[in-house]
Amino acid sequence: MAQDLLGQLLLADVVAINAGVSLTLASLASNEWLCDADSTWSDTARTRGRLACRAGLVVTFLGLVCAVWFQAAVMGDTPLLQAGSTAWVLLRDTHFGHAAVAGGIAWAVVAGLSWSAEHRGRARLWSAAFGLAALVWSRSVVAHAGSQGDLSLDVAIDAAHMVAALLWVGMVLFAAAVRLPPAGAPMPHRLDATQWVASLSSTATVALVVVVGTGMFKVWRTGLGLMDLVSSEYGLALSSKVALVAVAAALGGFNRFRVLPALFDDLRADIGDASRRPWRQRLKTVLRFEALVLLLVLGAAAVLAGTEPPNA
Repeated sequence: MAQDLLGQLLLADVVAINAGVSLTLASLASNEWLCDADSTWSDTARTRGRLACRAGLVVTFLGLVCAVWFQAAVMGDTPLLQAGSTAWVLLRDTHFGHAAVAGGIAWAVVAGLSWSAEHRGRARLWSAAFGLAALVWSRSVVAHAGSQGDLSLDVAIDAAHMVAALLWVGMVLFAAAVRLPPAGAPMPHRLDATQWVASLSSTATVALVVVVGTGMFKVWRTGLGLMDLVSSEYGLALSSKVALVAVAAALGGFNRFRVLPALFDDLRADIGDASRRPWRQRLKTVLRFEALVLLLVLGAAAVLAGTEPPNA
């Protein structure tokens, strides 16, 4: 019973870490897109971005600490409250522990560079991106991809897959919470919102392409057959994740090709014309459904990460 509870805590912790990284990635990207905007709407969006970034930083930090603690309890077969000494040994003597220390240091760098409410220079932004990449690498080397070595092609592909997926998830979660300017807003507000939504959509499309491409490579590297996808625990988890990604991609495609062109027309239109059309609400509704599906994707990915492939 205790081991089952620890397993569930580990899964929930992986989801929390990934959600926190997603929010941090999306907020940093959003504020970069708005760095030259000077409308009241863009100021509000930047404020939301800073709050989302800080929430992501805190959630991820707590998740990283809990990951070590939970893993120590599992490896030492000890109750959670008595896992302190095992956690120290884990950090000091194991590959998992060394990767966890490296990831924690990388995340501390990201937090130090990202917490400030002031506008960031490009050098600080790139330094934060490097810290994010280091954290993702530290998590990939202790996943299935790390079996070929810490600097292997599998780790590089897995890290790219994770970054693209988390960026996609974060942008959808963040966009679902951002309020677009109303039809009666001044034109500068609406133009800034148009540029922001266009940047988000383009980045999400690129991220999805990377997710699909690296995901296909990862599946190929597992050597799974069609029967494995329906007859093994790993295959079922993978099939569930792929199905959820397909649903999220379809929702994103509907927004990009059906909703956004009409929304952009509305944002640039005269107030009277735009106020009669429902594209703002339609975008938000689809984004919220997509966000829900992507949260389920994070759960499926956590299950997949904790399940051994049938041919491992």
